[in-house]
Amino acid sequence: GEIAAGGNNPSGSKWRISIDRPLLQDSILHDSQCIVEISDVGVATSGNYRNFHTDAQGRNYGHTISAVTGRPVRTDVLSATIIATTAMQADALATACMALGSRAARQLCDSLDIPALLVLADSTVWNSPKFSKISVN
Repeated sequence: GEIAAGGNNPSGSKWRISIDRPLLQDSILHDSQCIVEISDVGVATSGNYRNFHTDAQGRNYGHTISAVTGRPVRTDVLSATIIATTAMQADALATACMALGSRAARQLCDSLDIPALLVLADSTVWNSPKFSKISVN
């Protein structure tokens, strides 16, 4: 999903946004991976953990499509959360991180020096230094 967080909340503090943990269980819809405090930015999380297809061999294929092959991307990234100037920019970058895979996604986020959180299929969690500064847990 995407969120545009303008200004502060009604109490005058930054907005507190919960980032969902990517879960492949139907019994639990939402579990918080972390909470971020933000103001005047856009947040987007892309993931293939809710919208995917499993083939006869048990392989999962998500809804992120490769711009190169036109086929679903096989990626080690379950979830990519990006914080950017606008929600549109955050969404585009989060989708790109899903399509790139974790190594190239980390390189992209480092080169752009943006707040980013990647949750990988092996349960590894990577976050950029700027993301660490806005995460409250």
